[in-house]
Amino acid sequence: MIRQSVRLAVEVRDEFWRDLRALATPGEIQEWKTLPPVPSSCSWIRRFVAERARLRAVTETERLTEHYVRLEHARYHYWLRGPRLTPAISDREGRDPDLEFDDRGLVYVRLGEPDAWAFWTP
Repeated sequence: MIRQSVRLAVEVRDEFWRDLRALATPGEIQEWKTLPPVPSSCSWIRRFVAERARLRAVTETERLTEHYVRLEHARYHYWLRGPRLTPAISDREGRDPDLEFDDRGLVYVRLGEPDAWAFWTP
């Protein structure tokens, strides 16, 4: 029973990371890789979300709600149909290489809807 609950906790932890990794800095991505499965990763996720909520001056619930709305939009509109074959500059600037959406989706998840749109043709 204990073994099963630990396995479940690790699966939940990994699912949270898949959803939150787009917000992580390169240092946080490296730090995440060194954490033991549970419970320290749980407290790390709580601090991670709390810091982002504090920076936006909203509650943690509001920040997570906003994040999941943006994440759904990015996964729908900027989804990558295949694996990325070559690293880009965004990989060096904090993009997790396994994200399922492109750089436009990363910007959308991190910054939200743009203030204005500009269109042009050559």
